[in-house]
Amino acid sequence: MKLEWNSDELIRTVVSGTTGTLGVIVLLYLFVVKFLVEVSYNLLAELIKEHFGLYEAIVLIILVLTGFIILYGFNNYFTKRRFNKLAEMEPEIKGGSVDQSELSKKKGLITFVSNISKGPKPLEGVSLETEVKRRYDVIDQALETGDYSSLKGIQGIGHIIQIINYHFDTEQGLRECWLLHSSDQGSIKNFELIQSYLKKKGLDSIIKLNSIPLKDNELTKPESIRKKISDIYKNQLPKDLNEDDVVADITSGTKAMTTGMIIACIKPNRKIEYLDFKTNSLVEIEVEAIPVANSGACLVGET
Repeated sequence: MKLEWNSDELIRTVVSGTTGTLGVIVLLYLFVVKFLVEVSYNLLAELIKEHFGLYEAIVLIILVLTGFIILYGFNNYFTKRRFNKLAEMEPEIKGGSVDQSELSKKKGLITFVSNISKGPKPLEGVSLETEVKRRYDVIDQALETGDYSSLKGIQGIGHIIQIINYHFDTEQGLRECWLLHSSDQGSIKNFELIQSYLKKKGLDSIIKLNSIPLKDNELTKPESIRKKISDIYKNQLPKDLNEDDVVADITSGTKAMTTGMIIACIKPNRKIEYLDFKTNSLVEIEVEAIPVANSGACLVGET
């Protein structure tokens, strides 16, 4: 006796509601189950034919088929229910101000260096050279007196110095920085100011500054920024650093830059932070991509 049934239609019904890699896995799983069920049933049918009458065999076959249909039905119901709940989740970013003493210190930092001549307070009536000299003087005075509060007012790099000081407390702390900046002289001078600060404080032999220049056509493209940051995580981390040893800081940068950095850090173990100027504390953000049922899209949700 050979079993004849339209299992392909049943499989398509069960797989509907799944998508992507999960759909392929479920499809392969059900085809294997289909094969095993058909082989087992045909063997069972032959045994029944030898030991039972035709009527008893038909009844037993109907009961077995009914059981499998019920089992597949339950699997289909709970699979769709789980994906429907997932699809109903609202996009959410988990974050909140935390006491700096409780925020984990990182060994690596990725952030943006802004342009001296641009930003919320662009230079007015002052040459770039004059402003750069003033900034060097502020840094020298802070290092001489030990009062670093004045550094907070240096637009574009003040917060970076604060963040570096926070994450570095011993030689086990911060030791690698990647600073993304434009090719404008204002951005390059800001990078050199940070470099000078570390050297004068005696940290240049401990903390390595990596210059990541951005072309003009990359500054407004989130995808270009994402690629730059992803390349840091994939190809530029020292061998003894893991992705969760590094934090990406979004305090500075344009909206396009911030968007690109967040997208690059959706992957697990990539942390994001920013400096809350009102509370003068670091805020850590966790993001995770959640697949949406019946589509290739993703929601950004809490971990």
